[in-house]
Amino acid sequence: QTCALPICGNAYYGNYIKRNVTEVVIPEGVKKIDSYALGYLPITAVTLPNSLETINAGAFACTAIRSLNIPKDVVEIPGNPFWGCTELQTITVDAGNGVYEVRDNCNGVVEKATNKLVIACKTTTIPNGIEEIGTSAFSRQSELTSITIPNSVKVIGSSAFSTTGLTAVTIPASVSEIGSYAFASNYALTSITSQIMEPFEVDTLAFSNYNNSDYKYYFTDATLYVPAGTKAKYQATEGWNKFKNIVEQENVIARGTLDNPFTPAEANAYASTLGKNEQSQEGYYVRGIVSSIREQFSTQYGNATFYISADGSDRDQFYIYRALYLENTKYAGQDQQLRVGDDVVVYGKFTNYQGTLPETVQYEAYVVSINGVTSGIHDIMADKDLLAPVYTLSGQRIEKPRKGLNIINGKKVVIK
Repeated sequence: QTCALPICGNAYYGNYIKRNVTEVVIPEGVKKIDSYALGYLPITAVTLPNSLETINAGAFACTAIRSLNIPKDVVEIPGNPFWGCTELQTITVDAGNGVYEVRDNCNGVVEKATNKLVIACKTTTIPNGIEEIGTSAFSRQSELTSITIPNSVKVIGSSAFSTTGLTAVTIPASVSEIGSYAFASNYALTSITSQIMEPFEVDTLAFSNYNNSDYKYYFTDATLYVPAGTKAKYQATEGWNKFKNIVEQENVIARGTLDNPFTPAEANAYASTLGKNEQSQEGYYVRGIVSSIREQFSTQYGNATFYISADGSDRDQFYIYRALYLENTKYAGQDQQLRVGDDVVVYGKFTNYQGTLPETVQYEAYVVSINGVTSGIHDIMADKDLLAPVYTLSGQRIEKPRKGLNIINGKKVVIK
């Protein structure tokens, strides 16, 4: 049965619809659909009008809708209107919509400006570059048994993965906030792997299960796997310390190491957790593509300032501020300099400058490699062949080469 609905002002409230309605056409002129207006009904198909601007959270909760298209004029989706719609398989957004999109064929609705995944279903994948998984995005998708959360994600919203079929989940190091009920009532979940190096407080309900017998929430029995050397930190942090079994895994490689460097997005996420102008106690490695250069290496200052990102674009850039040259030395005229597009690894301490700009601490970071080059040593020469000006690694000019490393003609030279 198809029901063509009347306009109720500029909002539609569907609580009077007959229970046997399966197809709904919301007429033109309706601008807003309120929470639960069409929830808990056996609707299998819905047509949304081009006039629609706002769809509130839970508007179609727990219906049997199989596909949906978000019209071009929709500008506000404050929470997933389709949580619990377990039959939902196909999601599209009108090409003319300037606020929302389906990115990288993910089969989910992404808010462009914030990189927030707002609407998802059992067939949705989370694209790289997503920074927030919105409230109830995957909620009640009982057939969702596995998901990959990319390293770009910083926030996992309230109830984002509640009541799914997940059996195991990995939380990347980039995550700095987990909302209440985020992984609640996942009764099949037995393994949670956290790559977070510095655990932050989480609500105990984030990892809770609801007991229908006594109507209470209990903390999950899932095992928490953490990077080597971090168990004590998790045991001392509210929320995480409720896990009965915390296991350090050597194969859960700590992020920010030489073998497993941060991505620029992860470096941003970690540095953002620091207080205003606070510096990290330890140094970390980060790898990315040079996206822009503010200050090239020069002999005057011996350092460089530049941005890196995962793909060389201006998205999710991390700021490398006044970093020293290869081998943690001042630049002294070597041939190897930075170019946009170079693949670099940088090591150093991080800070959150003025509380708004994650970056490396000036002079406390250096370039580990440029396109795989780590040392800049080019030749082994005899003293008699050295006629050009000679510099030490610190950039000081000297009269003649010294035993060991010298800079000659812009190259590192070994003198035996």
